[in-house]
Amino acid sequence: MFDDPAFVSLEANRLGGRPAFFDLGGGPVLGLIAQAISATRATDLVSVYGYPDNFAVPDEAGIIDTDARLAEMGETARRQGHIAAYLRLGLANETPAPLPETKSSGVSAIRVEVGEVVAIDLTQSVEDLMAGYRKQLRYDLRRGHDLRIERSDDAAAFHHIYTENMRRVGASAIYHFSADYLAALCSLPGAELWLAHDAEGVATGGIFLRQGEITYYHLGATADRAIAASPLKHLLHNRIATLAMSGSTRLVLGGGRAGADDALLRFKRGFSRLTVPVHALRVILDPKSYARLSGLPVQPPPANGFFPTYRAP
Repeated sequence: MFDDPAFVSLEANRLGGRPAFFDLGGGPVLGLIAQAISATRATDLVSVYGYPDNFAVPDEAGIIDTDARLAEMGETARRQGHIAAYLRLGLANETPAPLPETKSSGVSAIRVEVGEVVAIDLTQSVEDLMAGYRKQLRYDLRRGHDLRIERSDDAAAFHHIYTENMRRVGASAIYHFSADYLAALCSLPGAELWLAHDAEGVATGGIFLRQGEITYYHLGATADRAIAASPLKHLLHNRIATLAMSGSTRLVLGGGRAGADDALLRFKRGFSRLTVPVHALRVILDPKSYARLSGLPVQPPPANGFFPTYRAP
């Protein structure tokens, strides 16, 4: 789903960029977002937010040839004026680390760990899944609830509580998604919106995205008036129990805000002790242009600090 042209185009439009697709040669097509670099004619590339792109998907022979893919992508990308790329590898922990430099292409790249996400093994029974919950969470769930939980196409209702939620937590403007964006997201194949209603209306909701046998908890929100009751835990438990019986093998709840070890991550860990590291590739496609824009000598991408360097705030 995450390299589907419709999804990539939706994300590109949200970020003010344009979709860019690369044939990896024997592997899947790689969908990225090209963004203009201020005061230049150049652009750089980034994966859609938060999820693995096709760079980490094996080819028909089951191989991930990182350096060959970087070389092939690099040649095409440079011709199109792209300077650098940030490729999210998601849960592809097995992706081979690239060489410091691919000599045949001039591309240099480094794999970095960017955080961890909470994941749930859905191949277990519902009873075993609940046994893995935090004790207090099990107690809260067994007390029951008065919620009506159902799949919905009412993206406007979700947008209302989502906007409340973002204001409540002081989220930056980039996370204040429009009603049109959320409606378009929910209409994509593989996307599902689930809402939980109480006596006063929509109390909480979540958007879930499915790619193959893995389901991702993408966005969630709770109405201001319902925050004390914490209805989201009931919605997530409902989805966990249902997905465990529907063919999904894993539910990825995600991590903390911007990869932080915060209250959001601790809430998610209440559902599972399993955490999975998330990796990304920092790629310099045009070393001379990158060095000039960054005010640095030509060198491999940094393992730490802001990337690309020339976009540092």
